[in-house]
Amino acid sequence: MEEKGDGENQQLPDINEINVNAAMLPNPTNTIDTLINHCSSWQRLKRAVAWWLRLKTFLFQRAKGTPPEKKERLTVDELENAEMAIIRYIQHQEFAEEIRNLQSSSKSSRGTLLRLDPEL
Repeated sequence: MEEKGDGENQQLPDINEINVNAAMLPNPTNTIDTLINHCSSWQRLKRAVAWWLRLKTFLFQRAKGTPPEKKERLTVDELENAEMAIIRYIQHQEFAEEIRNLQSSSKSSRGTLLRLDPEL
């Protein structure tokens, strides 16, 4: 294919063909939803979320340019953070409206969540 420009003929470079394969999920889900449905026990779920959180931390550190800390095994702190992340996620799923009321410091909210110890 030739293109005319400034009175002279120029040869356009060949364009390589690129094939792209994509799959679309019927219902986009959250990563934690996927892990909850996939894991068969509480311990497996905690470990999976802990690994996911470690990957998230690794990617943030790498994006900032700081060398990430290399660890082979999960620590107790990572497992505890994973447990709190799961609890926080489920509370936000089940009590979304009551949490919004608590965060807006609405004292008139007398929902079931107030009797619990919410992890906001």
